[in-house]
Amino acid sequence: MEDIDFRTALQDYVTREEAPSTLAEGAIISASKQARRLRRYAAVGTVTAVVAAVTAGISLLPDRNAPPQLHKAAPVACPGQVQAETSAQLKARLECVLGNAIRAELEPGARIVAMPYDQPWVVVPPPGSDPLALALSSPPAADKFILRFQVTDSQGVGSAEIHLVPYDGGRDPKGALGDCDRYLSGKNALTCRDELGPRDGVLRLRTEGVNGLENDIVELHTTDSLISIDNFNYATPGVPYRLGKTAPVTRQKPPFDWAQLVRIVSDPGLAR
Repeated sequence: MEDIDFRTALQDYVTREEAPSTLAEGAIISASKQARRLRRYAAVGTVTAVVAAVTAGISLLPDRNAPPQLHKAAPVACPGQVQAETSAQLKARLECVLGNAIRAELEPGARIVAMPYDQPWVVVPPPGSDPLALALSSPPAADKFILRFQVTDSQGVGSAEIHLVPYDGGRDPKGALGDCDRYLSGKNALTCRDELGPRDGVLRLRTEGVNGLENDIVELHTTDSLISIDNFNYATPGVPYRLGKTAPVTRQKPPFDWAQLVRIVSDPGLAR
């Protein structure tokens, strides 16, 4: 063995963790070879770990071509009910509660557009208002609120129209169970059922349709108000029998299913 090789082997031997018990040449050379093998394996293992870590890091990076993650709008804090509530206070409260209830049922990324009102007696929200801002009817139907809007989501374009009619304490407009017979006698009524609802009210769920147009309707009749939602599988709100020959179907089903409609009209914040 050359002198330089022996010195290298000796250095390998004495730099191991355990102290040398002998300086025999054979033991030194053998220990040197073992130390070198261990360093080679350690180096290979380190490189492998680095490559694995880099590869894992790359795989966890977001896909630049993936669509953006869209989230539902967070609900806003709404004003509470106060005694001797004015029409302006009532409108602000109902508008806020209803807006939260509707947005909670929309799929992420859905687009809402306010629709025009064709009734001359409706006081429409000013330009630039929230698309779910309520319109207010003028007398004689005072304190009747209306909302018309269009929804675009992954299923297509649909629309809805909502009526909120708060009553004073002197009226009891609650619908009676079994009143569906009156609706089913109409030529455009397809289904109807009623059941007990919240606030000692009656829920009525019915469907009207013609020529593929579908309108799913939920009404909540209570002693203090009537809340109704018409839910269309076409782009412009309107009853099917009036639009049957002019409005195209723009989605298979209306934007909200029955459970969603019931949750909206039953929101406790909509109570008078």
